[in-house]
Amino acid sequence: MNKRYMYGKPHHDKYPHKRRINDVFMEYLGEINKLSSGNTRIHNLIIHLRNEMYGVIDEIYQQLSIELQHDIKIESTRRKPITSRHDIEILSYQQPCIICQEKRGTNRCHIIPREKSGANSEDNMIYLCPTHHFLFDQRKLSHEEFNKIDVSKKASDSIDYFIKVITKQHETYWKIEL
Repeated sequence: MNKRYMYGKPHHDKYPHKRRINDVFMEYLGEINKLSSGNTRIHNLIIHLRNEMYGVIDEIYQQLSIELQHDIKIESTRRKPITSRHDIEILSYQQPCIICQEKRGTNRCHIIPREKSGANSEDNMIYLCPTHHFLFDQRKLSHEEFNKIDVSKKASDSIDYFIKVITKQHETYWKIEL
């Protein structure tokens, strides 16, 4: 079986539901190709439909995982992910850390984590230097650092997650530190 690799790991091994969706769509695509003599437009529509299904399932998974882990409801925002690796690299090099303004080696940091099906799109990302990225993920930013993060122009589900989960976790850390 030919596996698609993403970030050095088999993409469908990490997300088995996507393997199943892919298998179903590829089976139908084979049948459609027989009927349409390999019509490229039909092939592209089927692939687009498969990718849309991935997005719908990711939205459902995001809602369920956040609700189960944090006991809060967040409505998913439909978004268009950045798909080009080149686009991601260009965007990262152009953006300074939103906390310290460092421009060398800036990371794209998910607001809603990938583990909770957080989207790879600009409306779910903030740019942080490696140090602040680590502290953000560990929920150990200082008050001053945390208050420099502006998510007001991000997707509504990212804003909700930031307010209801990330802020709450940082507040817990600040109480321990005092």
